[in-house]
Amino acid sequence: MTNRLDDYRRLADKLDRGRLGRRGFLKRAAAMGVSPLVAQATIRVMGLSVPLAGVGAAQAQESGRLVVSSWGGAFGDAQREAHFAPFIEETGIDLILSSQSPDLALLEAQVTSGNVEWDLANNSLVGAATAASKGLLQPIDYGMMDSAIVDGVDPFARTEYACGIYYWSNCLGWNTLDFPTDGPQPAGWADLWNPDAFPGPRGLTGMDFEPAPLEVPLLATGADPAGLYPLDIDAAFAALSDFRGEIQAWLGWAADGMQLMMQGELSMASIGNAAYVAGLRDGLPVGMSYAQGLLYYDAWVIPRGAPNAELAHRFIEFTMRPDVQAHFSSIYPVGAVTPAANELLTPDQAAQALSNPALKSQMFEVDVSWWGALDEATGSTNLEKVYDRWAEWIL
Repeated sequence: MTNRLDDYRRLADKLDRGRLGRRGFLKRAAAMGVSPLVAQATIRVMGLSVPLAGVGAAQAQESGRLVVSSWGGAFGDAQREAHFAPFIEETGIDLILSSQSPDLALLEAQVTSGNVEWDLANNSLVGAATAASKGLLQPIDYGMMDSAIVDGVDPFARTEYACGIYYWSNCLGWNTLDFPTDGPQPAGWADLWNPDAFPGPRGLTGMDFEPAPLEVPLLATGADPAGLYPLDIDAAFAALSDFRGEIQAWLGWAADGMQLMMQGELSMASIGNAAYVAGLRDGLPVGMSYAQGLLYYDAWVIPRGAPNAELAHRFIEFTMRPDVQAHFSSIYPVGAVTPAANELLTPDQAAQALSNPALKSQMFEVDVSWWGALDEATGSTNLEKVYDRWAEWIL
């Protein structure tokens, strides 16, 4: 199974780097035994980073141009439709998409070298907090924006150095062929840790992911969510060690859990809301619990030294508008960080959006301040400490 997953990742990497077209990807995925529905869902929803057509190595130094680094795949398609094209049409500003994905290492290399190529980057809340702690970002000047728009954003997703774009999740999912709807079904992370009640192979997002779901082993073993932070790193890895033999796959990119469940290789796994909604739409046998799901958001950040920060602020304000948030959420099933956007969605769309209070209230807001906290003695954030611990533990 591990070799098969590695092969599929390499195949996805070729798609990601533009060395393989979507038709070729589907053909080769089928030859590997991946179902057409799963492969299609992978391309459309799971966040494969596909290079954006017509975009070169754009430089932010080109005056008057806003250079944005973001992701590709179905997510990139949704951003082009809901964010980029309407902004260009409305403002006339020349927006350029970088050919480089907004990895933290690339962001740090640009800022520390003084050769900043991006005006704006899309990071997770934890990645943004880490970059801010290391002095790689400039504060967002919300005073430059329409206060009515800014005040409409959920405070959880609006910080000094990052402004949320959309909510996403890490929840427990399962194959309903293994756990049919007419019988007992998992209800949360504790059931992931209970192979006696819910037998079957399991998968969990690895702790080298960004953000790392270190909260899961603590929640699964009975920790009180109200007193979870600061996270006890030793206790979390002890829980992982005790359960290590039950985890058949450590998952990375967003498609892993869903793909392996639909191929029959896993009975339950950590998955996201977008994967779940896509699976339902495609008629796949998938269930998911929002209970104690990890609620994240991706955010816009401005690299320190960005030449066109004023344009970056204008674009951030645009993407916070309720109408723009609703447009994006209607295409890509995540959740608007501006609650007023929910009123602009259809009832079916609103029911599946993570910003829906009925769903959001079941989930667990990740403490971004803990993950991004910098230990001055070591120069590492808590995210980096977890990465280092994982690198030793997984050997």
